[in-house]
Amino acid sequence: MPFHLSVLIFTFPPKNRMQKVFFIFIIILVNSTFSTAQKKPHTYSTTNEKAIKYYEESKKYFSQYKDKEAEEYLLKALQKDDNFIEAHAAYAQLLIEQKKYEEASAHLKKAISINPDAYPINHFMLANTSMLTGNYETAYHAYKKFLSYPNIHPDMKQIAEHEIKNAEFGMNAIQHPQPFRPINLGNAINSPNDEYFPSITADGETFIFTRKVGPQEDFYVSRKVNGKWQAAVPIREINSMGNEGAPSISADGKIMFFASCVNIEGNYGSPDRKGYGSCDIFYSENINGKWSKPVNVGPPVNTQHWETQPSFSSDGKTLYFIRGIVSRGNIKQGDIYMAVLDENGKFSEPVKLGPNINTDKDEESVFIHPDNQTLYFSSNGHTGMGGLDIYMSKRQPDGSWGPAINLGYPINTHHDENSLLVDPSGKIAYFASNRNDSYGGLDIYQFELPENARPQNITYVKGKVYDAVTKLPVIANFELFDLSNQTKIAQSFS
Repeated sequence: MPFHLSVLIFTFPPKNRMQKVFFIFIIILVNSTFSTAQKKPHTYSTTNEKAIKYYEESKKYFSQYKDKEAEEYLLKALQKDDNFIEAHAAYAQLLIEQKKYEEASAHLKKAISINPDAYPINHFMLANTSMLTGNYETAYHAYKKFLSYPNIHPDMKQIAEHEIKNAEFGMNAIQHPQPFRPINLGNAINSPNDEYFPSITADGETFIFTRKVGPQEDFYVSRKVNGKWQAAVPIREINSMGNEGAPSISADGKIMFFASCVNIEGNYGSPDRKGYGSCDIFYSENINGKWSKPVNVGPPVNTQHWETQPSFSSDGKTLYFIRGIVSRGNIKQGDIYMAVLDENGKFSEPVKLGPNINTDKDEESVFIHPDNQTLYFSSNGHTGMGGLDIYMSKRQPDGSWGPAINLGYPINTHHDENSLLVDPSGKIAYFASNRNDSYGGLDIYQFELPENARPQNITYVKGKVYDAVTKLPVIANFELFDLSNQTKIAQSFS
């Protein structure tokens, strides 16, 4: 039977953010070789018949998705001939799927050392595994070698050309680190469960975040008293039997936007929550200290696609969010959109932010600072440390967004970084990480933001409106105008 090579190109799903680099795996089908290049049938780098027999057995198990048995026979093949290039490359592939990137790199290096030109794709795979472990110099040289070969697959070439820039950036960034001293927020916020996607009010006194207990994602809130965060409590008015995520509380703490996804029952956490796509954006209002029943933002913000991770501007006018296009059940890369709230409380048709922000890859975790001039977001499409890095962009005089600026190392690493929140002062930033001193899983940390990554200074006014006769607090709408040009700067209610 003739053998054929089948190459499938895919990326890790955006919800699984531990992986970093666009990876080309060589998927072995029932009638394909277990090697990483097209060769004539039954011609291998070894003549050891037992090694070949074990290798052929491993192919059968691999085609049946029996990785344990495939691994067993690959190791037997390598015991018979440690210079069996195809077996080293195939075993590296299994190790990659197990996320054992250092071990995979070792086997790829061995395969390359035996014959560097036997399979050019081995250089590509070594470069990718090296990016996943932060070995930028090895990755750089491996990509460079791979790109030196003629007639390489155009998709692989495109990825290699992008990633070699990341490898070069990574080498340079490590030589010029930013100050970075993350501090765990403590057990008032963090727990043995995962905590992530923080949001904070303009006065810096109300802190909302997502906590995941088992499969359940819910919102929790903590308030600062005498400079200390109090024990977080669940927001029961919003939390449901489904999952709520990515909260964005308005500057005045009166409105919260969040994302909720459709469940198997066809609703978004509770029977009365209806929607339009796989994930929709909802909002709730805080009235007299209680959160109202969540309302779907509706079209044109929500569509039949995937809308999530909202960020509401401090002037109450603009909603930034992520939209991913759903096609045949799969979510394509996410992009950052914005929609403007008009005088009648209706959102305009969302506009996709320009090429300084969005790329042909993934953008996510958008955050507009209260200065309304500084945008933070994560992307794996701009040049960076590999995978998702955190970037900032400044609004230009014409209203457009300037070039994306990487926040540098070690804020960004070869791991995925996202969910950055910058407090109103612009000096402190928050993020989620599973570091050694965590209480368990992902915890929320704070760190002092480097000067070159800070937004503009802002001022906020906080107060209450009282009835002149009864002296009791009342609900009142108010607007703030710039008297020099009669432009409305902000609007809210007490």
